[in-house]
Amino acid sequence: MLEKPPLAAPPRAIPTSLRYRVLLGGIWMMIGWPMLAVGGLLSTVFVGNSEIATWYRFATELATTQGIVVGSEATNMRNNRDEVLLVEFTYSVNAQDYRARSFTQQQPPEDDAVVTIEYAVNKPENARIGGMRSAPFPAVAGLTLIAPSVAIVLLLIGYLRGRKKLRLMRDGTSVWGLLTDRQPTNTRINNQRVYRLTFSFVDDSGKQRTATDRSHRSEFFNDQVARHVLWDRHSRDSCIAELITGKPKIADGAWQPISKARIALLFVLPAIAFTAIYAASHITV
Repeated sequence: MLEKPPLAAPPRAIPTSLRYRVLLGGIWMMIGWPMLAVGGLLSTVFVGNSEIATWYRFATELATTQGIVVGSEATNMRNNRDEVLLVEFTYSVNAQDYRARSFTQQQPPEDDAVVTIEYAVNKPENARIGGMRSAPFPAVAGLTLIAPSVAIVLLLIGYLRGRKKLRLMRDGTSVWGLLTDRQPTNTRINNQRVYRLTFSFVDDSGKQRTATDRSHRSEFFNDQVARHVLWDRHSRDSCIAELITGKPKIADGAWQPISKARIALLFVLPAIAFTAIYAASHITV
């Protein structure tokens, strides 16, 4: 006969440190934060210096006039391996002189060359040379937003799964379960196949129930070893306590806090991601 499960009856207190560990830990977060750091850095540089960031300046009535090229120079940016060049020019609207710049990857006009200028009628200082860009990169640079968008989705999935685990840790029924089925998935972790595991248990009303979870850890494939199941009779959600992020400890029927050092490590990847994005936002031509 199985001994009494280690957790006291719900509701249970969850230490703040353990809450952070469950919410910010896990494989989804481990993938999402590095992807956000790299993707966020690249998209901030490219999108922030693309015509996506300047389109609104020309999303109005435009007029043309003649301008004079002041000079051109190379920037520190490349697009499709081609060097992006900055072209400065002057022009006049309603007897008011203006100075602006455009960008190109083609051979720039000679200094003092006369060029056609497009400008916003309601704000003449917003201008560009006809046929050139108003920013170093074209609007197609917006495709770099795909990576950070995927990263945000992964982080959201990790957060929502963490919320679900916390709810089960606080309010779930604590029972013992035995492995009754395992099915391979298409996912691998550290080159090991992830399996969908099904555990059978008897709830507090005496009914036979099943709980499912996923793991690549082979020790959970032993159908002779009982596992600690947390089950919600209302939502029918369930999880295996040993598979919760960080393998939380239990003592005297209660969840135990984790060390400050482990908490600090949780914020390393988010700090790197936000630092990378902040640094990228200050990269200009």
